[in-house]
Amino acid sequence: KLTTGTIASARLPTITYTPTKYLFQTAQTYTSSNTSINLQTGASQQGSTSITQSNNRLSFDEAGTYLVSWTINWENEVANRNNFGASAKLNGTVIQGGTDIQYFRYNTYGHKSTTSTTFCISVDASDNLEFFTFLQSGTANHKVTSTNGDGGAITILRLS
Repeated sequence: KLTTGTIASARLPTITYTPTKYLFQTAQTYTSSNTSINLQTGASQQGSTSITQSNNRLSFDEAGTYLVSWTINWENEVANRNNFGASAKLNGTVIQGGTDIQYFRYNTYGHKSTTSTTFCISVDASDNLEFFTFLQSGTANHKVTSTNGDGGAITILRLS
């Protein structure tokens, strides 16, 4: 109980988290909507944010509030127009603000694009985060492609 004065800074804990980064598997072609998007095995940057990867699923080891940012580079492999992208899902439910789609033209004209978004979520320990294809219109036949060596990544930072 504090009745007067201030709390000395030495009595307050310093909590600093560093982000953990996962990469999407490049050269994977997705031919339908709501298909799990493949992740590379293991984190490419292991920070202090505790996440366990099992195949394409990321499980939070600790409850808290997290900042999630993701980007995927896509290439349209069909000769028609479509709106295609990805959705982040927590325990199978689409996260508000976790979906991004792009308009693609033909596979020889305007055929590459990037989807990305950033959002905050509050999770319980062992909640699962996954990424799925999202087709709004057209034909789903898109490949995660490497642009300057980058196919896309998920960066997760624990805020509290």
